[in-house]
Amino acid sequence: MNQRWSERGVKRYIDRYAPVYGEALAVRIYTSQLLGKNPELVLHGGGNTSVKAAFGTLVGESIPALYVKGSGWDMAVTGPEGFVPMDLRQLSALKKLEDLSDQAMIEQFMVAMLKPCSFHPSIETLAHAWIKSAYVDHTHANAILTLTNRSDGEQIVREALDEEVLVRPYLHPGFSLSKDIAQALEANPHVLGVVLMHHGLFTFDDDPRVSYENHIELVEKAKGYIKKHISRSFFSFKLEAVPDSLLPEITPFIRGALSARTEDPDHPFRPVILRVLRDQKMLEIISHPRWEELIRGPVLTADFLIRTKPWIAWVDAPDLQDQNHLKDQIREVVHRFVERYTSYYEEGVRRNGHSSPMFDPQPRILVIPKLGVFCSGPTLKEALIAADLAQTTLEVKAKIAAMGGRYQGIEEDRLFEMEYWEPQLAKLSGQSGALAGKVAIVTGAAGAIGSAICRRLLEEGCVVVGTDIAEERLGSLEGELASEFGENFLGYPMDVTDEASVQEALREISLRFGGVDILIPNAGIALVKPLDELDLEDFRRIYRVNVEGMLLFLKWGARVLKNQGTGGDIIFISTKNVPSPGASFGAYSATKAAAHQLARVASLELAPFGIRVNNLAPDAVFKSGQRRSGLWEVCGPERMKARGLDEKGLEDYYRNRNLLKIQVQAEHVANGVVFFATRQTPTTGATLPIDGGLPDATPR
Repeated sequence: MNQRWSERGVKRYIDRYAPVYGEALAVRIYTSQLLGKNPELVLHGGGNTSVKAAFGTLVGESIPALYVKGSGWDMAVTGPEGFVPMDLRQLSALKKLEDLSDQAMIEQFMVAMLKPCSFHPSIETLAHAWIKSAYVDHTHANAILTLTNRSDGEQIVREALDEEVLVRPYLHPGFSLSKDIAQALEANPHVLGVVLMHHGLFTFDDDPRVSYENHIELVEKAKGYIKKHISRSFFSFKLEAVPDSLLPEITPFIRGALSARTEDPDHPFRPVILRVLRDQKMLEIISHPRWEELIRGPVLTADFLIRTKPWIAWVDAPDLQDQNHLKDQIREVVHRFVERYTSYYEEGVRRNGHSSPMFDPQPRILVIPKLGVFCSGPTLKEALIAADLAQTTLEVKAKIAAMGGRYQGIEEDRLFEMEYWEPQLAKLSGQSGALAGKVAIVTGAAGAIGSAICRRLLEEGCVVVGTDIAEERLGSLEGELASEFGENFLGYPMDVTDEASVQEALREISLRFGGVDILIPNAGIALVKPLDELDLEDFRRIYRVNVEGMLLFLKWGARVLKNQGTGGDIIFISTKNVPSPGASFGAYSATKAAAHQLARVASLELAPFGIRVNNLAPDAVFKSGQRRSGLWEVCGPERMKARGLDEKGLEDYYRNRNLLKIQVQAEHVANGVVFFATRQTPTTGATLPIDGGLPDATPR
């Protein structure tokens, strides 16, 4: 981990930011990003930095200020907007106090802020203010956590880093910790940094480069010490193979087990997204002969708590040969964890007088030796963060054991204080949208209706997998949606007429996200021919997509939903042609009617499992943005020719034939999907017309 300071890089940041924000903050942004882009130092909004510089007021005054990173901002990308300017004089005056409650400290932060912000300054703001140096850098470096989470941690830190740092015991972040650091530095002004047990590293200097390079040097020394003392034979054992078929079968079940129950009959579970860790390094750790020793104990640092819970859950002696027995084992592990967490919460409330409601008590990280590490979060972003923190935690614990040390984390009462500490919770992104935490699969996603459904579900916070046989169009859609919604959208090629393709897609989606909650069978093709000219093979081609494709997707998708045990929604994109077919449209109308009937039967069969099945019946959807409907690419030319109309005239014809005189849009169909997916009514087995009102299609 060589230091990456570059004078050219510094100049680039000064040129970009200094004219508006001043040179000191410009350089602060540069070094913050250098630290933040290194995952060995900080992860997901962890760590914080600051600089002391003048703040100019509108009336020309110059106020001594502390620019400190906002809580939860990612140092890897933070610009000037992520730093809170605060009156340094007011913050410095607080050091005179003997004590200061958390609530009073936060209030004083608000008083000291020189600009209104929609976020809180770092919870370590007072430490940054009371360290005298202009530049202060703070990270939760993995190497430092490896040294400080041992039973003999203080001694090991001093061995590794000599007298270059002060070692301070773990204290709750805030006033007491900040005062402890300030007083220790006043007595030892020449040290390069401060190591906080179970927490991290502070370095500081009036020269930003010196502070940054000291930080890197101390972490490198810690890494060198660890490498020197690790036993090379620790991982010398044979890794047993596990059947490839087990993981995609058990993952949806685990996802269901980690989803907390609610009191809402329409939404009986709070879904989670899963991320599975199963690379060679992780399998070696969780399959080690001493694996339980590597997993036991609390998380590395209180900064991880809000994403990981205090402990990791694990299945002892998992039965990887009997899937049903393994499911029973998982249920029991989750049950015991929930009981333990509930007791932990109740004891914490009794001890601290805390009034906040209990977070969901399900584990966030579940280890099944030889199989994988299953990490969950209420959104995909939170699941990815939990996975990164789980990987770091297990790797650090493994290094401690390989060094011959004994892991010792933060005491349980201290963990509760941090997990339910209000400033810490400000780092959480929270759920966004009515479908946050849910996973949907849309077939025929590259068309007009499919693409509109994907976008609408994404806007509601859903993770969406768009599938299609048209890979080029699907790639175009993925480029469009992924650029806006990131990893929440995945394009996955799938042929609904190929059972192996459907099975493989559902397996891969289950491995990637844990399972699925919403199935949207939308893929369909059309043919314009009168019955007396209809070739049987043409009819079979339409049938394979519209009926067999629906059946295969329904069959294998329903198995995943039932395996999860958390209910689900299947929303079939039917058509007004089911109750009101059109001439020369027999192949399409008949096959869509058959698929529609399959959906109705599915509503009967799946209701006992909490799975709702409903239909949408749109009419005459031509396009969505620049994406034309595949259906109308087939039948549009014939309809225009038959009626002597151009494209605009044909659109007017279909608009004027419905009662509301409305052009039905793909987005209207997407809104219907969201209506059913969000369960705004207790409905299953229904068909919702989206046709502007067609009297001949009214009977449903």
